[in-house]
Amino acid sequence: MIKRGLAFITTIFIIMIIAGGLPVYAREGDGGYEGGISSGEAPGKTSFEYKEVCFITGEPVVFEGTLTVKKTLKQDKTTGKNVITSNYTYNLKNLEKDATLTRFLSYTLLLRKRGTVR
Repeated sequence: MIKRGLAFITTIFIIMIIAGGLPVYAREGDGGYEGGISSGEAPGKTSFEYKEVCFITGEPVVFEGTLTVKKTLKQDKTTGKNVITSNYTYNLKNLEKDATLTRFLSYTLLLRKRGTVR
């Protein structure tokens, strides 16, 4: 019984040593306005189904629709640095309340190499 337990612990220890030496690959990504896990892709246009609850009237109103995220990667002409512009367009409706919620959000991200200051 003790030999089995010792063999198990030794096996786990060896697996941890081997797995600890393997490289892990990950890409840098843009967390975006909505947060969550980024796919790491910068340019492009993507649409999502989106749901939001608003309490403007004092009672919860559920709005449903689409969130469209468009990202463009360009080089700034004056500084020569890469810039990502992200546009978020929300088109949401509540048919029961005959209510519409539209929102547009835009932000700019300046890309720089790690360890550099402006």
